[in-house]
Amino acid sequence: MCCSFLIAFQAFVLIGQNTANCPYVAGFRASRILSSYPNNQFPNQDYWTYVGHAMAEKFDSTCPAAVWIVSLYQSNGNTKLNFPSNGSSYPYIQFSTTDQNEAYLSRFDQEGFKVWLQVEPGAANIDTLMSLVMNRYKHHPCVVGFGIDVEWLNTHLYSGGQHVNDSMAQHWENYLKNVDSTYTLFLKHYSYNWMPPSYRGNILFIDDSQGFSSLNAMKNEFKAWGNHFPANKVAFQVGYKADTVWWKQYADPPLAIGNTLRSNIPNYYGLFWVDFTICQIFDISVDIHHIAQPSFEYVMDPFTHCIQPNELMNYTYYVITDLNGKVIEKGSFADKICLSSIRQGFYLITFANHQTAKTYKLLIK
Repeated sequence: MCCSFLIAFQAFVLIGQNTANCPYVAGFRASRILSSYPNNQFPNQDYWTYVGHAMAEKFDSTCPAAVWIVSLYQSNGNTKLNFPSNGSSYPYIQFSTTDQNEAYLSRFDQEGFKVWLQVEPGAANIDTLMSLVMNRYKHHPCVVGFGIDVEWLNTHLYSGGQHVNDSMAQHWENYLKNVDSTYTLFLKHYSYNWMPPSYRGNILFIDDSQGFSSLNAMKNEFKAWGNHFPANKVAFQVGYKADTVWWKQYADPPLAIGNTLRSNIPNYYGLFWVDFTICQIFDISVDIHHIAQPSFEYVMDPFTHCIQPNELMNYTYYVITDLNGKVIEKGSFADKICLSSIRQGFYLITFANHQTAKTYKLLIK
């Protein structure tokens, strides 16, 4: 099951953080390439909420974010949007019979996410794709922009996709800002040679290169990407299978990669872990029904209103619920938890980190 106690717990704890004006983002790339996920099942809203918050929580001053793919390239120049048609037909554009985004975006609205809606355009007209996508989802506060994976731009005609010239980039950015002036356009590729030669605007440039020999090799190539766009924000899409041989050696691969890039690239803005290996980093198999019932009882000190869980120092978050599961209190802690507004009685308290969780009885006298 994708929906787990740990996932729900992480969402409870992290939803309260302020995500309005943080200078960095971290999160995931999500697509409907179902072979990326266990049993070919696209994860539910709880899972993606957990992943976004868990990624952002690894770094200071960072918002949870997503590159949310709304069209996948098919063949012969065609791309398929994962929502129904508005009743019209368009060259090189196919539609799904159901909307696969609305419920997820609504959840991301609640969670303070920043989401870029990305297309793999093929031969489809970019203005048309942008209009279809952004006008359908612009009511969502989480949506902050539109993205183009240039590798798929007229890929049936150009190896590696069509190179973007200055007039194309400027036109696309202006078209997007006519929908909403606050939106950001991102252009993504594995080589800056496919990016506009001189036009920069306010474009976010994302590098999704892979196949590095080490983290140091990744750093050097991504640093060159950042240097190529010194006045613009840059972000990076990482976690590919081609790099597993070295990133799996780190205790926390996203943290190791993110800290390295952020400390070496002055215009670093964000990090997105790809869906192809996301389940290796963030487990989706924990089942609420397999969580052991609490057997130990914590008693809050009636004078300090604090509890000090010495044996749980490897945990950093807590959630207190009543016996029916209603959340009463949530937050993070270093060495003790102090509460003054909870009434006397029995509760359940769960301690957790990004890997596991334990639940105990709590008596407040």
